Amino acid sequence: MLSIQTIREQTAQVRQMLALRHASAPIDEILAADETRRSTLTQVEAMRKDRNDASKAIGTAKDPDERQRLIEAQRAVSGRLDTLEEE
Repeated sequence: MLSIQTIREQTAQVRQMLALRHASAPIDEILAADETRRSTLTQVEAMRKDRNDASKAIGTAKDPDERQRLIEAQRAVSGRLDTLEEE
């Protein structure tokens, strides 16, 4: 079994070795799935950072209207974050 890092970094060599062994593998599909996963993970991490920053802002907000506005904004972000985390 090859690591995804090896497949990602040495794609040509992996294809060559598969050909020498007369084997096949969906290399393009593997790389596409890896790219999707990495992209989603980056988005999730950025949203978590934003959520943490917003939580701090909510905690320090003095104005009740501003605090409520921040809470409502976080609810929308939270729903999107939950969806991305499931992916």
